Amino acid sequence: MGIKTGGGNGGNVQFFTINQKLGCFTSGSGPNKQTYEAGRTAIEGVPYRLAIQEDTFEDQKSLRANLYLKDPDGGPNMCVAFTIYTEAHEASSQGVQLLARLFAADTTKAVSIKPWFAEKGLKLGDFVFDREGGHISFKQQDQTGAWVTVKPDFAGRGAELPPMEERKIEGTNKTVKVKPGWTEIMEDLVGKLTARLDAENPRNANSQSQQQGSGGGVSEADIDPTEIAGMRARG
Repeated sequence: MGIKTGGGNGGNVQFFTINQKLGCFTSGSGPNKQTYEAGRTAIEGVPYRLAIQEDTFEDQKSLRANLYLKDPDGGPNMCVAFTIYTEAHEASSQGVQLLARLFAADTTKAVSIKPWFAEKGLKLGDFVFDREGGHISFKQQDQTGAWVTVKPDFAGRGAELPPMEERKIEGTNKTVKVKPGWTEIMEDLVGKLTARLDAENPRNANSQSQQQGSGGGVSEADIDPTEIAGMRARG
C-alpha cells in the first residue's frame, strides 16, 4: 500500500498535503517541493491518529487536519494534511466531506485517499460540473477486495451537508452565503474521530515519533478538539 507513485521525505513519517484547489498531493517545500499529478496518485493506509493544527494561509487563520496512516505492508507511516476551516470561509466543504467519509469508514482497515481535478463541463453519469476545481476521492475495500467509495456520515446527521443559504446583510441590499451548522458538524466529527482513533491506537498518547521529519507534523501547536470553538471565538 502506501503512496502509489513513490516519493515522500523518508524518515519515520512521510508528509503530504492536499492542494484542495488543484486536486493533487504535494510534499516537501521550496526547491524540494514535489507536486503529484492530480487524479493519478493515491495514498493507502490504516488511519491511526487525527491531529488538528492552527495554521495561516494568506494572512487568514485556518485549521489543518493531520491524518496519520500506517502502511500495512511495512513501509513508512504517512501524514495527509488538508484544510478544514478558514477564517474567511469557515468550514471547508472538501475538508468536512473527507472527515465524514473517514467517520463512516472502518478505521481499523486501510483507506485510499486520492485528490483529483474536474474541468468545467466534465460529465460523470448524469452530473455535469458547472465549474472547475479540486475534489477528493475516499475509498475502502469491500468484501470482494474491490475499492469502493465510502458514503459520508456527518456524525449521525445524514449523508449530506445542510445546503448553503443566502442571507441579506442588515441595512443593505447585499446578500452573503452562509453554511448553517457546518462548523458545528466539523467540530463534532473531529472530536469523535480523535477519540475513536485514540481508543483504537492506545500508543497515540505516548508516541512522539510523529514529530520527526519535515512538512507539518504534530507539534505543540496541535489543538485539542474541544479548543476549536475557542479558537474561532478568539478570531
